Amino acid sequence: MRLPLIILIACLAGASTAAAANDAVVTGAPGGDGDDDGGDGGDDDDGDDGDVSTGALSSDSAMASAEERLDNGDPDGALQLLSPPPRDLPLRGFIQHQRLLATARAFTGDTDGAVAAFVEILLSEPSFTMPYTASPKVTVAFEEARTQRRQRLPLTLDLRAPAVARLGEPIVVDVTRRSDPQDQIRHLRLEVVNETANTRDVYRIAAPALGQSAPLTLPAIVDDATIARDEEGRPGVLLRVRVVGLDARGCERVVGDPVPLPVGFDAPAPWWQSPFLWAGVAAVGVAITGGLVAGVVVASLPPDDLDVDVVVRR
Repeated sequence: MRLPLIILIACLAGASTAAAANDAVVTGAPGGDGDDDGGDGGDDDDGDDGDVSTGALSSDSAMASAEERLDNGDPDGALQLLSPPPRDLPLRGFIQHQRLLATARAFTGDTDGAVAAFVEILLSEPSFTMPYTASPKVTVAFEEARTQRRQRLPLTLDLRAPAVARLGEPIVVDVTRRSDPQDQIRHLRLEVVNETANTRDVYRIAAPALGQSAPLTLPAIVDDATIARDEEGRPGVLLRVRVVGLDARGCERVVGDPVPLPVGFDAPAPWWQSPFLWAGVAAVGVAITGGLVAGVVVASLPPDDLDVDVVVRR
């Protein structure tokens, strides 16, 4: 009776692994700069004031000038250059802006404001650190921010995609807004790179409510002359899907790693349609009712040419 039970357990375990293969938890990732595609993410304000640019300077120039002002002992001048907050910053730029803002606030005696700016950094990038050479005014604010951040979860998005998709069928992915302590995420940007065709598509959708999911249906990929073939002649493409969380000003707040999504290449049928699974279930049923187990076990065994390891216990 051990053999049919082993078959059933193996089938169920394999199905569970396949179903979860492309689930990704997206939290603040060090170094993620999430290259944007031009104007994507810059047209929603949600009530924030301020011009698109920081005065006559670009955001990069303004931050470079603000850092120079801080080095020269002019935190008030730095604060003027850092206000209003810029739009459409990649994650790396957002963290840089908040670091300068926190430092300038600390030097002007606004400790609470400095702590708030540092907390926003740590929610997006929990591993962020400040050098020990920083001023005590700055490090005190930073350590308080770390204490506050430990009481909250970082910004977290869950991306779910099928382990393998089929050619000619729409592909559904969904993103769950798992954690957002300060209600910062307003939009999601999903980047879909077709590595086979060397193309990139970008989709922007509204962020779901906290704890809820937002589905996105990608167009079906049709098998035609442009589809690649593997060494066995099977058609298919390889997609990589990445999700980016954006705040009300279009700045990146959390950037995920690309999730691989094969499409085609003779994608297998869903696990619940596997004949081996149901043969294993039948074997267990026959064993429980006291029937002839041997015949069912033989029927449930995979073909001889299947590349599997069989362990016989005596």
